[in-house]
Amino acid sequence: MSNQYEVQRLLDQLDRVDNVTRDLNELADRSRLEGRWNEAHKYCEESLNLARAFNDPRSEGICLLHGWAVHVLKGDFEKAIDFCHRSRQAFDRVVDSYGQVLAMFSLGITYQEWEADNRDPTKLREAIRIYGQALEEVCELKERFDFSGNVEKAKVCQRLIIEMRERFHHVATLYARREEERKEEKRPAPPEELRTRIISFPTLQFIPIVGQIAAGRPVPTDDDIEGYVATSRVNIDDSEYTVRVLGEGKGNILVFDLESRYFATPVKGDSMNEAGISNGDYIIIRQPRGSHPSPDPQDIVAAVIKDEDREATLKRFRQRGQKIILSPESSNPDHQPREFDPSEWSEKVEIAGIAVAVLKKVQESPDSPERHPG
Repeated sequence: MSNQYEVQRLLDQLDRVDNVTRDLNELADRSRLEGRWNEAHKYCEESLNLARAFNDPRSEGICLLHGWAVHVLKGDFEKAIDFCHRSRQAFDRVVDSYGQVLAMFSLGITYQEWEADNRDPTKLREAIRIYGQALEEVCELKERFDFSGNVEKAKVCQRLIIEMRERFHHVATLYARREEERKEEKRPAPPEELRTRIISFPTLQFIPIVGQIAAGRPVPTDDDIEGYVATSRVNIDDSEYTVRVLGEGKGNILVFDLESRYFATPVKGDSMNEAGISNGDYIIIRQPRGSHPSPDPQDIVAAVIKDEDREATLKRFRQRGQKIILSPESSNPDHQPREFDPSEWSEKVEIAGIAVAVLKKVQESPDSPERHPG
């Protein structure tokens, strides 16, 4: 961001709707655009007092975001963050979901700008988390508008989704680059004969890590997210992992479908050890947005057999005649296939998602500093 135009574009989305403080907000914007910060702040305070006098939480939320714009462009990031939180609380009082999303989006912008000012990686991690949450919220909001037939508001949400996705991926890629730079500083210089080699890396993408997929609640919430990982080589809890994409001939670079959500979860047990998925690995799961997962034959799925499993387990999805089969691939004979008729499938089985990659821990050799895949 770092310019007045993008801030103003965000604020204009709010001021399209009449509110009691619009005139004062326009004066604040004009002063801010001309660099008269104290004057802009004075108009923001006057508009905020007016909104409170009218007991109008929505106008209060808008005023606070105009105040946020002044503080974030001045570089007063702590005050900007406070204004974002207060704005979201004001919108929450009138259940204005769109205002809440914009307040959350503004908060992400603030952390992104703060990191650009001092290159603090914790600010980028927070921006990634906030943009991810805001993106989830605006996608859900668009689905509600689509369902109710509100085409105009659905279009507004779609434009915001596009911008949020761009920011999310920009910040995630920037964070990955910062981490690579930090690691590079700690690495010893390579031998002279290797310094002229060109080394290329795939684009790094970030996905959330969740603890476990609970039966009856297959879609993880923000509270379930424990962190983010990047491909094709990742670090989790200070351990390094390599990525193996599942499926023939797919290599080690994941292609992320923007119409799906992704998360990683630890593998427990040996039900798929002969498919190269072992206890202690992490598995990356894909879920389509707005619909249930529809696996193809031979896909590996995270499935919950209702009334039997407490957590999702990994199985190969197969079809034989009219039967649907969840099949383990294990050296342990205790794991046996389960067959279902199509008529009972949806009642008895819940698919949490489709496995697209496995993360394998890189083991250190006891007598060499070099690393090799375990």
